[in-house]
Amino acid sequence: KRRLLVFCLPAQAILLRYMKPDPEAKLFALRRDNYGAVIRRACLQAKVAPFVPYQLRHSVATRLVDEVGLEAAQAMLGHSDATMT
Repeated sequence: KRRLLVFCLPAQAILLRYMKPDPEAKLFALRRDNYGAVIRRACLQAKVAPFVPYQLRHSVATRLVDEVGLEAAQAMLGHSDATMT
Protein backbone atom coordinates (compact mmCIF):
# COMPACT_ATOMS: atom_id res chain seq x y z
CA LYS A 1 0.00 0.00 0.00
CA ARG A 2 1.43 3.39 -0.98
CA ARG A 3 1.28 6.24 1.48
CA LEU A 4 1.97 9.93 1.22
CA LEU A 5 4.36 11.05 3.94
CA VAL A 6 4.40 14.69 5.00
CA PHE A 7 7.51 16.18 6.62
CA CYS A 8 8.09 19.64 8.10
CA LEU A 9 10.78 21.81 6.48
CA PRO A 10 13.56 20.98 8.99
CA ALA A 11 12.91 17.25 8.50
CA GLN A 12 12.94 17.72 4.71
CA ALA A 13 16.34 19.40 4.93
CA ILE A 14 17.73 16.42 6.85
CA LEU A 15 16.18 13.86 4.50
CA LEU A 16 17.56 15.61 1.41
CA ARG A 17 21.01 14.37 2.40
CA TYR A 18 19.81 10.79 1.93
CA MET A 19 17.75 11.20 -1.25
CA LYS A 20 18.71 9.11 -4.25
CA PRO A 21 18.45 10.19 -7.92
CA ASP A 22 15.63 7.67 -8.52
CA PRO A 23 12.44 9.04 -6.89
CA GLU A 24 11.09 5.48 -6.58
CA ALA A 25 14.15 4.23 -4.66
CA LYS A 26 13.78 3.41 -0.99
CA LEU A 27 15.12 6.12 1.28
CA PHE A 28 16.49 3.75 3.92
CA ALA A 29 17.22 0.05 3.53
CA LEU A 30 15.43 -1.09 6.69
CA ARG A 31 13.43 -4.28 6.90
CA ARG A 32 10.59 -4.89 9.35
CA ASP A 33 12.58 -7.61 11.09
CA ASN A 34 15.55 -5.33 11.91
CA TYR A 35 13.77 -2.00 12.42
CA GLY A 36 13.14 -2.70 16.11
CA ALA A 37 16.80 -3.54 16.65
CA VAL A 38 17.84 -0.26 15.04
CA ILE A 39 15.47 1.65 17.35
CA ARG A 40 16.78 -0.19 20.44
CA ARG A 41 20.40 0.53 19.49
CA ALA A 42 19.62 4.23 18.91
CA CYS A 43 17.84 4.43 22.29
CA LEU A 44 20.86 2.94 24.05
CA GLN A 45 23.19 5.39 22.33
CA ALA A 46 20.90 8.30 23.25
CA LYS A 47 20.56 6.97 26.80
CA VAL A 48 16.76 6.96 26.67
CA ALA A 49 14.37 4.16 27.59
CA PRO A 50 14.03 1.69 24.69
CA PHE A 51 10.64 1.46 22.98
CA VAL A 52 9.11 -0.53 20.16
CA PRO A 53 8.30 1.23 16.87
CA TYR A 54 4.58 0.61 17.33
CA GLN A 55 4.59 2.86 20.42
CA LEU A 56 5.85 5.77 18.33
CA ARG A 57 3.19 5.23 15.64
CA HIS A 58 0.47 4.94 18.30
CA SER A 59 1.60 8.19 19.97
CA VAL A 60 1.62 10.05 16.66
CA ALA A 61 -1.81 8.65 15.72
CA THR A 62 -3.29 9.76 19.05
CA ARG A 63 -1.84 13.24 18.66
CA LEU A 64 -3.07 13.51 15.05
CA VAL A 65 -6.64 12.65 16.06
CA ASP A 66 -6.50 15.30 18.80
CA GLU A 67 -4.98 17.99 16.56
CA VAL A 68 -6.48 17.48 13.09
CA GLY A 69 -9.48 15.23 13.68
CA LEU A 70 -10.30 11.61 12.96
CA GLU A 71 -10.78 11.82 9.18
CA ALA A 72 -7.53 13.70 8.52
CA ALA A 73 -5.61 11.37 10.85
CA GLN A 74 -7.13 8.35 9.10
CA ALA A 75 -5.95 9.66 5.72
CA MET A 76 -2.44 10.51 6.98
CA LEU A 77 -2.02 7.10 8.59
CA GLY A 78 -3.29 5.26 5.51
CA HIS A 79 -6.12 3.54 7.35
CA SER A 80 -9.01 2.43 5.17
CA ASP A 81 -11.38 2.24 8.17
CA ALA A 82 -11.85 4.86 10.89
CA THR A 83 -12.12 2.15 13.56
CA MET A 84 -8.47 1.30 12.93
CA THR A 85 -7.54 4.92 13.61
